Amino acid sequence: MSYIVTDSTLYKTDESYGAKDYMDNAIRTGIVRKAVEHEDVGTKYIVEVFMGGNQVPVSCVPMTRFNSPYNFEEIRLKPWLRGPVASGFMDPGSASEYNFRDGTHVIIAFLDGKSREGVILGTIKHPSREVATETETLAYHSVYNGLETKIDPAGAYTVTFQGAPTNDAVSVPPGVSEVATVQYNPVIAGSFYGFDETGSFTIDCSDEVNTNMIKITKDAAGGTMMITSGQNTISIGGSPAQGELSITTGALALETFETKITAQTEFSVEATTAVKIKGLQVAIGNDTIELVDAILQIIDGIGQVTVTSPVGTCTPIMASPQWASGIVPLVVKLNTLKGSL
Repeated sequence: MSYIVTDSTLYKTDESYGAKDYMDNAIRTGIVRKAVEHEDVGTKYIVEVFMGGNQVPVSCVPMTRFNSPYNFEEIRLKPWLRGPVASGFMDPGSASEYNFRDGTHVIIAFLDGKSREGVILGTIKHPSREVATETETLAYHSVYNGLETKIDPAGAYTVTFQGAPTNDAVSVPPGVSEVATVQYNPVIAGSFYGFDETGSFTIDCSDEVNTNMIKITKDAAGGTMMITSGQNTISIGGSPAQGELSITTGALALETFETKITAQTEFSVEATTAVKIKGLQVAIGNDTIELVDAILQIIDGIGQVTVTSPVGTCTPIMASPQWASGIVPLVVKLNTLKGSL
C-alpha cells in the first residue's frame, strides 16, 4: 500500500478534475433582475436562474432572430429591479415568488455548459398575467410597451396604441405586493388601425369628444372610403359603373390656382340664402350663347330702337341724355365682366 498522496497535477482522475470538467447543459427558467450596460457587447441582463431550489444570478444576453452589421433585431427586456439603489444599501433580495416581481420570465441555456454566461433563448408566460387568447382558437396577442397587436380567430388584425404604462415608473421591492394590473393614460390611449374579417381597413384616432377615422370598406358590389373628422365627412363610393363622392361639413373653402368642374349631364348649386360668383371675368352660357354677352347685345339693341310717334319718327333711345349718363357706364362694366366659353 502506498502512503503517498496522489498529486492531481500529475495524476488526472475523473474525481480530481470533476469540478473543472463539469458541464451544465440543462435549459433553465429564470426572471430578469436588472440590466447592465457594457461598452463592448451592449446590454447584458442579470437573470435569477432557478437551480436546485435556489435563485442564482447569471449574466445573460438575449437571442434574436437575426443579427448582422446591416440586418438586426433588438429588444429590451423588462427587469424587475429598476432605478438606482440608495447609497449604502444593497440590492433588495429576491426570495419572493415571480408574481411579486414584474421582470420578464425567461428560458436560458449556459454557454459552453458553464453558468458564468448564459443566453436567453426566449420567454414564457409570467404567472401574474392571465392568458389573453381563448382556448381552442387560432389567435395571436402581444403587448410591448403599450402597443397591442391582435389577430383574432376570424383572421382580423388590429394594432392598438395605449402609450407606455403609467404605473411602471418605479419597481416595487419584491415580496411587498403582487404585480399590479397595467394602467394606461386614457387621454391618449385607444387609437388603432387594422383589418376586420371582411378585409376592410380602419384607422381610428377618436376620443370621447371627437371622431377622427378613415375606413375603407371592401365590397364586391362597390367599396367605399369614409373619412370622418369631427362634424366633417367625406364619402367616396358608388358602384363599379359609376362612382359617388359626397362631402358634409359646416364650412367649405377651396383655394386652387386653377379649377375645372365638368359634369356629363347636370350640375346644380343650391343655397338657402345667397349664391355668390366673383371673378375678373365671368362666362355663363353654352356653345350657342354667353349670358353677359347676350345682355350687352340686348342693351345695344334697345339703344338703337327708334320709336314712331303720331308726329313722326323719334331719335334712337341711346340719343337721350339719360342713356349716356346711366346706361353707358353699366355697359362698360359689363364688358369688363364678360368672359368666353
